[in-house]
Amino acid sequence: MPESLRCRRRPLTAVHFALSLVVVLTAVGSVPAQSYVVETIKVPADIRLEVGGMGFWPDGTLVMCTRRGEVWKYKNGRFDRYAFGLHEPLGLLTGKQGELWLMQRSELTHVTDEDGDGQGDKFETINQGWGYTGNYHQYAFGLVRDRAGNFYGTTGLGFYQGGDRFKGTWLGTQDDIKYRGWVLKFTPKGELIPFAPGLRAPNGIGMSPEGEIFTTDNQGSYIACGWLMHVRQGDFLGHPSGLIDDPRFEEPWKLSREALLKQRKRPAAFLPHGVMGNSTSQPLWDTT
Repeated sequence: MPESLRCRRRPLTAVHFALSLVVVLTAVGSVPAQSYVVETIKVPADIRLEVGGMGFWPDGTLVMCTRRGEVWKYKNGRFDRYAFGLHEPLGLLTGKQGELWLMQRSELTHVTDEDGDGQGDKFETINQGWGYTGNYHQYAFGLVRDRAGNFYGTTGLGFYQGGDRFKGTWLGTQDDIKYRGWVLKFTPKGELIPFAPGLRAPNGIGMSPEGEIFTTDNQGSYIACGWLMHVRQGDFLGHPSGLIDDPRFEEPWKLSREALLKQRKRPAAFLPHGVMGNSTSQPLWDTT
């Protein structure tokens, strides 16, 4: 493996991560700002969460979407199901009370509680403009929203199961399977804007207080180890599969490894596989 692709362990000094989806971290006001307490929430035996995204409504209710296609809410020691029948949502963003957006495998969805009974009853498709085949590895993740009301999410590549088209460099990005391995932008009107290609299995996307976008990715082909990447529109983030849908690259399969290395953006920080986490998730900023 070329030295430029190897993962080097470097100290992380200014980067803070929230890497767990199974606990809620609450800042403690009476002790130094860098301290937290961990609150363990007991989940009833008959509920299988497998949480893929979390957020809070204005009244403090914790809202969770799950890999099993459900949305649960938690407050005052009680779990209640808010929605079900969804397609493996792995991204959630809350709005006003009872409102949320979900990044499902095949669409960005707006969910609201129209009759006020505490259950989601209106499901609106915001956009479903990226390709999806049913391959187990074609996840979609998110979500963050900027001050102008634009949403940002990410899509993962296909992998192995499903035949030869999911093997090798291009991993099922051919034909009409658009925008796999991309950061995607969605305008307030629902338009999809391809934002940046080059992802593999981007479990998390975050936004700094200044509105800068960061995403994580997971170790595998062309991704020597997990990393945190500062993303701007048009950046090539490393994995060549997504270049098939980038009009700047007419025949990306002809690019040499050296050419790819020259054009890819370098991560802001590496997260060594097996040392700092095997499946890095959403970066969060501690502004306390």
